Formats: sequence, structure tokens, C-alpha cells
Amino acid sequence: MNSKLYIEAELKDEDVKIIENGLTEYALSKSSEQNIPISILIKDDDGKVVGGLQGNHNSNWLYINALWVDSLHRGKGYGKQMMCEVEQEALRRGVSNAYLQTVHSLDFYKKLGYETFSIIENNPEGFNMYYVKKALK
Repeated sequence: MNSKLYIEAELKDEDVKIIENGLTEYALSKSSEQNIPISILIKDDDGKVVGGLQGNHNSNWLYINALWVDSLHRGKGYGKQMMCEVEQEALRRGVSNAYLQTVHSLDFYKKLGYETFSIIENNPEGFNMYYVKKALK
């Protein structure tokens, strides 16, 4: 059977699932430990999502993939609230460390006790990508 390479600007949802499932299957073949999803939503009085956090964890590390607060709701402490809550939930689940990457919010994470452990300069162009971590307490 021959295979061809296709460069796509966007993937269909079903293609993303195939890739994610394949990666999960491969990872499990190397280790029995699986990443467990963890998410938080903030909704307004009408039920509209105005903030959220997505991440996952294994037995040792919590990874924060995304943290977002709608521009009209920023500066009200929602980001800090979500980070504190996810860290506490991770501790309840036996996880002792957290890490993430950021381009624009390094000061925010430093105020929460995160420290930089790696930097990729000029990624994206004109900015740096910071990798930060924290021992959870």
C-alpha cells in the first residue's frame, strides 16, 4: 500500500481525533500512565462562557494548555482564580508540579509563583516563548 503526504492548512475534527488517538495509543505502549484532562469554565449570569482553562496531568505534572478570559472580564481576578483552583484540584489528585508556556503573560505567572526554566527567543517573530514551572503546595 502506498501513502501520500498532504499538507493541509486546517485539519478536520475527525482527522485531529485520529492523530490524538494514535498519539495516545503510542504513548500508552511506552508507559501505562495516561494524561487526564482537567478544565475550568467561568460563565456569566446568562450562561455565556467568559473564561476558561484547559489542561491535563499525569501522576507528577499538571500542564496548562490554555488560559483565557474575555476582554470585558479581564482584571477581575478570574485568571488567578482559575489557576489557583486548577492547582488545588491537581494537588487533590496527587500531582505535585505544574508547567506551561506563555508569550504575553510571563509577569502574571511569575506573580503566581511560576519560574522560567526555558526560553525560545524570537518565537513568534519579535517575541519570546517562556516555559515556566511551579512546585504545587
